[in-house]
Amino acid sequence: MELLVISLDDAHDRRRRLEDSLAPHNLRYHWVKAVDARGWSQDELASHCDVRALFYNLSYDPIPGSIGCYLSHLRAFQHLIDSPHQAAIILEDDAELTSEFAAHLPALEQAANNIDVIFLCDRRPKRSSVIVGTTSSGLSLCFKKYANIGANGYVIHRTAAAKILADYHKFGLEIDTLLNRWWVTGLNVATTSPELVTHVDMGSHIGYDNIVKKRSFLQKGAHGVMNLKHSVLKRARFSRHARQMKQALQKATS
Repeated sequence: MELLVISLDDAHDRRRRLEDSLAPHNLRYHWVKAVDARGWSQDELASHCDVRALFYNLSYDPIPGSIGCYLSHLRAFQHLIDSPHQAAIILEDDAELTSEFAAHLPALEQAANNIDVIFLCDRRPKRSSVIVGTTSSGLSLCFKKYANIGANGYVIHRTAAAKILADYHKFGLEIDTLLNRWWVTGLNVATTSPELVTHVDMGSHIGYDNIVKKRSFLQKGAHGVMNLKHSVLKRARFSRHARQMKQALQKATS
């Protein structure tokens, strides 16, 4: 697998901190220049994504930073597809690696042949989950009830990256939400237990710290209906998808 690290050019402190976290593992990595959309006009934003879909899927107006973050991950996906590798580890620059990170990478590479996305960080540890199997290195892979969140550290197979690249305009979701919504993408997703990457709260370069919710009554209602739809779908499909995940992991580790 290739190790890709997403970071803005001007995020010097964050890059240095992550380099320090990577150093003990003696791994080669490639910096992916993040897309800086913070100064983009509405027309520029609309040319890269379905702003209307984002507007109704989010509880706040779409912000340029989140769209730039989405495009940055797509840039990393394209890098993977253009490479000879079958899978890649993708890290954001607020990731912190545990001491066991490198030891599990060969087993994760094997599991990635049948699990499309493997999250290395658990941002919702209190949410119950189902263990769908164990990697050859003894790492448990869990299927969260009913979804995790976050994209600061994960493994993705090239076929999954190609699917997101082909369809990203229609989703209308931010990347850290979209990748976890298996009932939307149709991807097999799992989370490692214990986690191999933790999230370091260094403040948001995306702009989440200053979000102001601006919704009319109609817009709030439309967003509520969308949330209800997703809630029903993920609960209705959970058990069947959990079985599929177990079967996929058995194939990956057999």
